[in-house]
Amino acid sequence: MLLWVQQALLALLLPTLLAQGEARRSRNTTRPALLRLSDYLLTNYRKGVRPVRDWRKPTTISIDVIVYAILNVDEKNQVLTTYIWYRQHWTDEFLQWNPEDFDNITKLSIPTDSIWVPDILINEFVDVGKSPNIPYVYIQHQGEVQNYKPLQVVTACSLDIYNFPFDVQNCSLTFTSWLHTSGHPPAAPLLCGQPAASQHLPHGHGHRGLLPAP
Repeated sequence: MLLWVQQALLALLLPTLLAQGEARRSRNTTRPALLRLSDYLLTNYRKGVRPVRDWRKPTTISIDVIVYAILNVDEKNQVLTTYIWYRQHWTDEFLQWNPEDFDNITKLSIPTDSIWVPDILINEFVDVGKSPNIPYVYIQHQGEVQNYKPLQVVTACSLDIYNFPFDVQNCSLTFTSWLHTSGHPPAAPLLCGQPAASQHLPHGHGHRGLLPAP
């Protein structure tokens, strides 16, 4: 008798369950692909964890720098102020997807503060620089993240102006990680500097320009 009751209840509930399943699938297919992809990537994402599946694998951070302008040269205080654009790019193994599952989307922009980003600093910083906030990063479906940042850089620089206006100055920008360095493997991100482009721009009484380091 009990078995018969269970079978009867199952027969009554089965059409309802099937209908609910079909409705759920219908909602999923009509939901915008960008929303589905965003949920797929970020629902269980932990931005405080370095994005590798094997913690022994280092994360390589590449940096490209473009110097747009020399804003100020303070010979007295040995300070150089420049305006730069720099791009960080790395691979996030937790931000990968199959484009065929999401309407062939291969590239996505998401808020920077929702994912892991490297803690890159400039060693020569002597003052807080002014820079516009760029709140989004670009992500490729293979997991490559590109973070573009314009920045006003105020840095210490040893200036020797004895031969002014025929002097040549060498001012370095050193990008490093606050928590991780390549000297502490295996879980440390590695920093790879790329050749920097630059513009020759006049400033002050002389003509000062920037040349890419050899």
